[in-house]
Amino acid sequence: MKPMFSDLLDRADRLSATNSFTSRFFSATKSADASSGQPAYNVDHQMGVNLTEIFRASENLVKRRTDEPSDKNRFLFGKHGIVFAGAPKLTQRAPINIPAATPQDDEVVDELAERVRLEAERAFFNQVLLNRPHPSVHGIRLNSTFGSGINDTPNRNVNRPVTGPRLGDRRLAIFADKLRKYLRAGKRADLAQLLKDAVKESDSEDITVDMWAQFTSMAGRRCNNDIDAVETSVELVQRATDYLHKSFIDHMQRCVQNNLEAARRGGIPGTRTLVAGYINACSDIASEIEDGCLGDGCPAWQVIYTCMRCGELSAASDALNLVAVNQRTNMLYKCLVYLKDNSRLTEELKEKLKVEWRHEQHSIRDLYRKGLYSALLGVESPIADTMENWLWFKLIPLRLDPHITRALYVDLQKTISIDYGVSYFMANGFRDAHIYFLALTLSGQFERAVDLLVETGHVSDAVHMAILAYENGLLKLTDPAVEMQNIKLLNTNPDGKSVAATVSLARLLVSYTKGFEMEDVETTLDYFYLLKGQKTAQGRDIFESAVSRVLYLTGNVKAVIGESQGQKRSKALIDNYDVDVRAIITRVAEDTELSGNPDQAVELLRICGQDDRAIEVMARRLSELITQNDESHRIPVLRAAEDLAKHSINASSKALSTLTMLLDIHGLLDRCRHKLYDEVMLTIRETRLIPTDQINVHAFTAQEHLMAPQVRAVLPDVCLAVMQCMADAFPEARPATRSDIKRQAQAIVVLAAGTNYKFPQNIISKLLSIQAKLQ
Repeated sequence: MKPMFSDLLDRADRLSATNSFTSRFFSATKSADASSGQPAYNVDHQMGVNLTEIFRASENLVKRRTDEPSDKNRFLFGKHGIVFAGAPKLTQRAPINIPAATPQDDEVVDELAERVRLEAERAFFNQVLLNRPHPSVHGIRLNSTFGSGINDTPNRNVNRPVTGPRLGDRRLAIFADKLRKYLRAGKRADLAQLLKDAVKESDSEDITVDMWAQFTSMAGRRCNNDIDAVETSVELVQRATDYLHKSFIDHMQRCVQNNLEAARRGGIPGTRTLVAGYINACSDIASEIEDGCLGDGCPAWQVIYTCMRCGELSAASDALNLVAVNQRTNMLYKCLVYLKDNSRLTEELKEKLKVEWRHEQHSIRDLYRKGLYSALLGVESPIADTMENWLWFKLIPLRLDPHITRALYVDLQKTISIDYGVSYFMANGFRDAHIYFLALTLSGQFERAVDLLVETGHVSDAVHMAILAYENGLLKLTDPAVEMQNIKLLNTNPDGKSVAATVSLARLLVSYTKGFEMEDVETTLDYFYLLKGQKTAQGRDIFESAVSRVLYLTGNVKAVIGESQGQKRSKALIDNYDVDVRAIITRVAEDTELSGNPDQAVELLRICGQDDRAIEVMARRLSELITQNDESHRIPVLRAAEDLAKHSINASSKALSTLTMLLDIHGLLDRCRHKLYDEVMLTIRETRLIPTDQINVHAFTAQEHLMAPQVRAVLPDVCLAVMQCMADAFPEARPATRSDIKRQAQAIVVLAAGTNYKFPQNIISKLLSIQAKLQ
C-alpha cells in the first residue's frame, strides 16, 4: 500500500513545476570562497539554463550591463552571487527539448487540419465579389443601329440602382429552368439554343439580345482542340467573320426594307440585288469611282467590296469581269477570283499582291478598291467607319492568311484589350459597354467579356455566358490556389503587357447563388454541379463542398440526401446528378461531424449504409457525453445510440461491441449516480470494464491496447464514479462488504497508477482522497 501510494505522489510531484524548481534550487551544493569565506551556490546545469534565459530577457529590457553582482545580490547570495554550473554564455541560445509526438498528438493534428480545410472552404463560399457593380445595361435603351460608331453617342451620366438577381425574379427563374433542362438531359441538349430561348422568353432588351447573339456565335459550340492551339484560333476567327458577314446581311436587309423607294431593288432575289439596293439607298461613303459602273449604276469596286463584306464574293462575278481589263489591278483581280472557290490565299499570290500594293497605294482614288487591299493584306482601311467594319478588317486578313499562327491572333487580342482597352472603346462611359463587349467577344477574349458584364451589373448574363463558354471548353479558369488569395473575378498578368487572363467561375457562381441558396437548394446545386471535377484550393471537389454547405445552412437532409428506408435510401436531389452518391454523403458526413453536429453525421452515414462509420461517430459522441459531463443531450443521444445498435445490420461485430460497451458504461454511470452499489458491482463483473481485485490489475493492463479508444478515454471517469459509489455505500455496509469495498478501491487505485493510459491529475487526486476515507 505505502509503495503504491508513494509512487502516485511521486508522479504527481513530477508534474508540479513549483516543486521541480524548489528541489533543484535547494539541492545545490555549497562551496567555500577562499578569499572571503562567504559561501557561493553552485546550481545544476538545467537550473543555470533557465535562470540565464531570465536574466537575458531582463538585460534586454533595461538595456544595461550586469557584469558585477549588485549589493542586493551580495546580500542574498554572498559576494560572488550565484555560480551557474555549466550555464551557456549569454550569446548562446538555450536548447529547447521538444517531446516526441504521440499517436494521440497526430490524431489531434489531423483533426485540426481537417477543421482548417473545412473552414477555409466555407470562407470561400461566404465570400461575395468585392468588385463594385456598375449600373446595369438592362435599363439603358440605346437607339443604335448596326454600324454605330464609337463617338456617335453623346456622353451622359447614368445613375441607376443595381438590380441583381433575386429568388422569384422571372428572368432568373427562366435561365435556371433552361439550365436544369440541359442538366437533366445529361448535358446532351443544345445549351446555346436553350440560353437564347431564355433571353427571348425573358423579354430582354435589344442590346442584350445582340450581345447574346455575338457570344453564342463564338462560344456556342465546342472546339475540337485545346483552347491555346492554333487550330482553335483559326476556328474562332472563322466564327467571328461568319457572324460579321451574317450581321451585315441583316443590316442591309433592314436598310433596304426601310428605304424601298430609294433602293429600287429588282431582278432575281439574291445577294447581288440586295447589294445593289443597299448601295442605292444606304451608301454614305463618298468615293471616287475607278473602272466604271455596272448596268444598274453601281460602281464596280463598291459592288465587289460589299459582296466580300457579306462573305459571298461569288455574287460579284459581273463586277470582277468589268475590272479584269485593268492591268494595274491584275494581282488584286486574280486574288479575288481565286477566293471565289478557295478559303485562303496562296503564299505566292499574297507576295505578288504585296508588290502590287506597294506600287499602287499612293495612286488609288477609289476607297473601296483600297479597302479590298486592306482586307487581303491587313493594312489600314479608309472605310472602317464602324466598330463592326473595323473588326472585320482586323479579322478577315487572318482568315485569308495562308500561314496563320497563334501569335497573330494573340497580337489582335492585345491590340483590343491592352493597346486600346477601356479608355478607347468606352470613351463615353458605360453606355458604350456593348461596343467593348463586341470587340472582346469576337476576338475570343471571353474571360474579359464576362468580367465586363459583371462590372456593368449584367450579372445574370455574365454567369450564363461564362457557363456556356466553360461547357464548350473555351473559358480559362483561375487556379484554385490563386483563387483563394485573390478576391478579383478576373486575374491578369500584373505587368499589364500580357493578354492572358483567367476568370474565377466558382467565385462568380458563389456570388450569383448567394441570394437564393437558402430557399432554392435545387437551383443552387444545379449551378455548382457544372463545376463537378474542379477542385478547391484544399483539393476538395467543388460540388461536394457545395452539398456540404447546403446541408450546413439548411439542415434539410431528407430533401438533399434522402432518408433511410430499411435497406434502401429514398430518392432526393442528389440523385439528379451523375455522381458517386455514397462517396459524397460520406465526405459530407465528415464535414458535418467537424462542424459540431455528430447527430446529423450519424444520420447521413446511416442513409448511405455505412454502419461502421456511423457507429464510430456515435461512439465518439457517447464518449464525449461522459468526459464533458454533458447531461443536456444525454437522453436523446442514448436513444439514438440504442436505435443505431438495433438497426445496424451491416455493422461489424467489433463496431457493435464498442457501441454496446459504451451503452453499458452509460448505464453503469447512471446506477452510480443513484448509489446502487450492488447493481454497479454486478455490471462491472459482467462487462469486465475494470478489475475488482488487485491480483487482476496486471492482466487487465496487459490487454489495455485491445480496448477501443472511445472506451479507454472514459475509463478515468468510470473509475471515479465507481469509487464515489463505493464511498457512498461504505458507511452503511456490513463488515464483509466493507472489506470488499476496500479491496476493490485498492484495485482501482493500482489500475490508475499502472495503466499506460495516463489518468488526469485531478482524477488521481480524487481517487486517493476517496481511498483515504475508506478506512
